[in-house]
Amino acid sequence: MQEINEVDAYIQALPPDRSAALTALRNLVRETLPEARETMRYRMPTYELDEVVCSFASQKHYMSLYLDSGLVEENRKQWGKTGRRQELCTFQTSGGFTAAGRVPNPRPDHRETVKFLIEACFRRRHTDTSL
Repeated sequence: MQEINEVDAYIQALPPDRSAALTALRNLVRETLPEARETMRYRMPTYELDEVVCSFASQKHYMSLYLDSGLVEENRKQWGKTGRRQELCTFQTSGGFTAAGRVPNPRPDHRETVKFLIEACFRRRHTDTSL
């Protein structure tokens, strides 16, 4: 029998639609960053490789993926040229370590864009260069 950790408990406590969406996001993060350590920080599932790479949360009216907002803003125009413009428009940013993709109903076709953002954030945090 698998031991239930804090992230499992967090996801299981959500309504079924939110639980399914965040389980899919959790699986994507684990697939993208298999070496990442999964923890709970600020009551959110968080993934670290020496430092925080990303977090996610279920909010009252939406679900959020938290990344480096500077990364998203600095590269939004360039990434738009890659065909990801529509999906990137859903990522609203604020100061600091937040690029909240506020998506009330996450769609499977955003999977590749989310994976792209997670990988880009990881590369930035481990190379200290702009993409």
